[in-house]
Amino acid sequence: MSERGVSHPSVGRYPLCSEITATATSSTISEGDLYFLCDAYAGARHVAHGEMTRAAVERVSFLAQTAAQSIVEKLPQR
Repeated sequence: MSERGVSHPSVGRYPLCSEITATATSSTISEGDLYFLCDAYAGARHVAHGEMTRAAVERVSFLAQTAAQSIVEKLPQR
């Protein structure tokens, strides 16, 4: 598996600002990482596929960290 992030080898081209539909299907869970297979379609045309990897996090800690970051961002800049 790849590093955490997104791998997106393209299988086709489609103009920018066009509407597409994307799906991500969980494929594997391994050592705290979640792996997803991703596909993108423009109508019936398959325009991209790839793999996305995300780290599993403990929900309460994540929400606390997000709240703290939000507070810090609202503080006046020096």
